[in-house]
Amino acid sequence: MTTRAASRQRISVDELRQGRRNLLVRRQAVHAARVAEERTMRKTRKVEVTDEQIAQLMREAGAAGDLEMVAVCRWALIGGGSARIERAECARVIADARAQE
Repeated sequence: MTTRAASRQRISVDELRQGRRNLLVRRQAVHAARVAEERTMRKTRKVEVTDEQIAQLMREAGAAGDLEMVAVCRWALIGGGSARIERAECARVIADARAQE
């Protein structure tokens, strides 16, 4: 094997190792996100919120200029794939507001 061929082979092995490390990091990040989502769902599972409560939260967030919360509420009301997560976030915010009263 020539030096050039050996050099290429080492690079590809190093790249493979780096790729495996990157994959492991991504898997850990996905797992952490799933664990965090499950914790949020467990905390808010007991708190039921109605569409009217979410709409009220959306109006109050809009009046306060919190466009991110407005978007979360909008997705919670529309439904779809991640609506469960958004509804849980709205329930958490509403529960926090109630606790401060």
